Amino acid sequence: MRFLRTTALSALGLALAAAPPTPPQDLAKERTLYVMNYSHLDTQWRWSYPLVVREMLRNTLYDNFALMEQHPDYVFNWSGAGRYQMFQEYYPGEYARLKGYVAKGQWFPAGSAWEESDVNVPSSESLLRQLLLGHTFFKREFGTESSEYMLPDCFGFPASLPSILAHCGLKGFSTQKLTWGSANGVPFNVGRWEGPDGRSIIAALNPGSYDAHITTPLTGEAWVKRLDANGLASGLKVDYLYNGTGDEGGAPWNDSLQTLWQGLAAKGPVKVIAGRADLMFEAITEAQKAKLPGYKGDLLLTQHSAGSLTSAAFMKRMNRQDELLADAAEKASVAADLLQASPYPAATLEKAWGLMLRNQFHDILPGTSLPKAYEYAWNDGLLAAKAFEGTLEDAVGAVARGLDTRVDGVPLVVYNALGIARKDLVEALLPAELEGEAQVTAVDANGAALPTQMTVGADGRRRVLFQANVPSLGFAVFGLRPGKAPSAGELKVQGRTAENARYRVKLNEAGDIDSVFDKQLKRELLSAPARLAFQHEKPQHWPAWNMDWNDRQKAPRAFVSGPAAIRVSEDGPVRVALEVIRESEGSRFVQTIRLAAGAAGDRVEVANLVDWKTSEASLKATFPLAAAHAKATYNLDLGTIERGNNDPKKYEVPTHGWMDLTDVQAGYGVTLLTGAKYGTDKPDDHTLRLTLLYTPGVGKDYREQRWQDWGRHSFTYGLAGHAAGWQGAPWLALRQDQPLVAFAVPKHEGPLGRSFSLLRTSSADVAIQAVKRSEDGRAIVVRLQELRGAAARIDLQAAGAIRSAKALDGFERPLADLQPQKGRLALDFTPYQLRTLGLDLEAPARVSAPAAQPVAIPFDAAVFSTNADRMDGGAMEPYASYPSEMIGATVEAGGLRFSMGPRGDGQKNALTCAGQTLALPAGTTRVHLLVAATTEAVKADFRAGEKVTTLEIPRWTGFVGSWDNRVFKDEVDEKTYSINNDLERLAPAFLNAGRPAWWASHRHAKGQDDVYAYSYLFTVAVEVPSGATSLRLPRDPRVKVFAVTAATLDNAGVRPLQPLFPDLVRDASFGARFGKF
Repeated sequence: MRFLRTTALSALGLALAAAPPTPPQDLAKERTLYVMNYSHLDTQWRWSYPLVVREMLRNTLYDNFALMEQHPDYVFNWSGAGRYQMFQEYYPGEYARLKGYVAKGQWFPAGSAWEESDVNVPSSESLLRQLLLGHTFFKREFGTESSEYMLPDCFGFPASLPSILAHCGLKGFSTQKLTWGSANGVPFNVGRWEGPDGRSIIAALNPGSYDAHITTPLTGEAWVKRLDANGLASGLKVDYLYNGTGDEGGAPWNDSLQTLWQGLAAKGPVKVIAGRADLMFEAITEAQKAKLPGYKGDLLLTQHSAGSLTSAAFMKRMNRQDELLADAAEKASVAADLLQASPYPAATLEKAWGLMLRNQFHDILPGTSLPKAYEYAWNDGLLAAKAFEGTLEDAVGAVARGLDTRVDGVPLVVYNALGIARKDLVEALLPAELEGEAQVTAVDANGAALPTQMTVGADGRRRVLFQANVPSLGFAVFGLRPGKAPSAGELKVQGRTAENARYRVKLNEAGDIDSVFDKQLKRELLSAPARLAFQHEKPQHWPAWNMDWNDRQKAPRAFVSGPAAIRVSEDGPVRVALEVIRESEGSRFVQTIRLAAGAAGDRVEVANLVDWKTSEASLKATFPLAAAHAKATYNLDLGTIERGNNDPKKYEVPTHGWMDLTDVQAGYGVTLLTGAKYGTDKPDDHTLRLTLLYTPGVGKDYREQRWQDWGRHSFTYGLAGHAAGWQGAPWLALRQDQPLVAFAVPKHEGPLGRSFSLLRTSSADVAIQAVKRSEDGRAIVVRLQELRGAAARIDLQAAGAIRSAKALDGFERPLADLQPQKGRLALDFTPYQLRTLGLDLEAPARVSAPAAQPVAIPFDAAVFSTNADRMDGGAMEPYASYPSEMIGATVEAGGLRFSMGPRGDGQKNALTCAGQTLALPAGTTRVHLLVAATTEAVKADFRAGEKVTTLEIPRWTGFVGSWDNRVFKDEVDEKTYSINNDLERLAPAFLNAGRPAWWASHRHAKGQDDVYAYSYLFTVAVEVPSGATSLRLPRDPRVKVFAVTAATLDNAGVRPLQPLFPDLVRDASFGARFGKF
């Protein structure tokens, strides 16, 4: 902590405080330098959250408080609403003081976002939510809004970013990172950056390093020359300067502040203005902005963007899974809310989004943090996934209660989260009722049998496959019954060849894909076998960040090769598959090449399970194509961009979901579906490569990164041919990434019939990107995006009539009223346009909401403690307790409300299970409990009437899950720039059972906050047979009960048939490979 500040600084500050306010600048005539005081905090990097909370957040508060007291005109800018939330959680007293400085204008919540995130890997919707959650938090907590977005430190910036920022109504953007080797140089100091939809923002791209000591006089000759040059280029003699420190927070350097104060006091040729981060962007008018020098395209870094697109592969896969689950959960929750079947769970969704967005921080998601940081990040991401999954389950359960599920066999509801009607593959776990059946048949809502087949997943569990027709953003009823399914003749598989109506795929003896013949195009798509290549990787600097051009120019050092064990792994009327098992360079590869029947057969899918233990290499899926073109098209997730072949400035570039090479002369092309892989390259006119895994060689620093990503990985990519251009690619990718999902449900009648569609568009040219409740809860927010780069006109139709509509910006602020006609909305789109709407919809039907009441329980244990006495409440563990300041009087989960016990000092608030009997209200059909175990997971029996239900009760603290974690010999320093310890083993991945209903990122332990030692309450349900009037609890003191709710109607009858992260299961072969080094 730099306490400090000199007498000279104090005198200057007092003098400046008395100065009268200055009139607005004429930026065309007066040289003006805007200075932003700032400190950079890497929320996790070469340290992790506990150290950040204990020291770095505290230093940031106290260092700047001291400056503000000494210098009333000092203005400090700090970004990241999620970090302010940490202030709120861990420093409540200081947070109240901070609010006072914000109110006085001395501390400015800057940047508009939840985190200083990565922007290459997150989806466009994630980036919009970074901004929306950040803006909403700042406005709610402080009453402030900023019109700028700052990312001082990030590993490149996609061409889509200006469009996303402009959609939120932001005016400016700043970064200093382009000086780290921008592939396109620094286009200007201050200029206009335009996105693919034609919208633009003011960008300050050369504001100086955020942690540099500023010693050059700000009114001196150097700045005069630079400002004059800016004036010649743009008509405005203006520039932007960071004055800060990094990477551990705190306050700007003493010498830099002295230089700033002198510049502010000087009557020289440069007007220096220090204040809130958006002052310059607000001062530049729209007319002046239009005359600024312009740039359109990527702003990637040659080396620093490259490795970070693939490093920490599971982190990226988990992030993508969280994005997809969030999307599905929100849309289904809006449907349930519209039907009045279950209230929209805004608080749960916001909390889960906060975890996911925190994980997108620019050192976490890119894969450049310490291993310890990933223990916390994995837990955050898996906890978010559990929350989204539980929310989706509740919403589907609520909608399903309105459907007529009276079908033959076990009723299923299949959910489609995409805004198109689709006939696609359903892959579902076999319901418990049918586990003993050798064969089952899927039937549609009319009882017609569908082609069906059985398969076994990588986790060893049996699954059923069938194709389902499901409407846009919709739900449809199917059934599963015992018996043989009808056969279909289009699929063939034998030896090393698989075939459907569209493709014929052949493997060679080495197990590579030797041929993909597109029968519709009558063309071979490959010019040579598609292979997995080991590309040598040992960058000179920054191993997890960088890839070097020298390595990229070399041919692959090897390919995944034989001997290959090839077998037919699936052969049925729904899907055929060839499995290939190989070992090379210390790693094991299991590839399953799959072809589906019908509409789902429009792509070749390659599912991969890799035990990765290879050094100094990236693994690249290499596709030598028959089509040729000097440029390929890459998806930005908002618009597209064309890029050429590899060159020394740009040889590893990002894409989202797909990339495409179209042979214009031949009139056809090939789309590569990339899944949750983001790094790509194009060595020549014929070849596309997808980077799958990355373990770099290292030098003297960051030595633990030589084992980066060792462990078990699961991922899928695909290939599809097409006539004409790439325009069908977006839906191909979305259908692969967001599959149809099935739920087993009870059998009953319902007012909605056999299917329900929330929203639909009249054209596939426009995607329904997001559907949610507005932040103020008053409207249904619908975000749409034009996909194909052409003007479009569509009709938007909902399940009920659209009664009113408004155009909104990304912050959900109204822009204009729209006029529905006959309950529909006609909308025009320019190429790649993003539109956000606020809708008031008529409910198409009403489905009864859950009905429940609390059950009183005789609390006998104190498990909560207050900040005033953190030693209280040690019934879970000695000297450890739940933080009562983090929980309210009620907890909501599954559309139900749980009433918590008293949580004051010395009060009892949990029941220790000792076989007690709880009386239930008449008519109870299911009992819901908030529970946790004092030890590792406990199996516990609950008895309702004569029915015994055995449930797993998870531990109240610790991690809910993890990926394969590096364990080092001897202790690793909490803060270090290189772990030189030897690697001992990999601790295998796991994912605990149990659904968290509430959580906090800390607990109380030994009289203090135990930072990032999570505490949880889990929700479980016990079915109550007809006539039962009581519930007997387990006889196990390790199980604690915190609240009980008895339901006569709920959403819990639904059972999801897709496991969350099934590939986190580890077997003996994993231990043999990774258990000891």
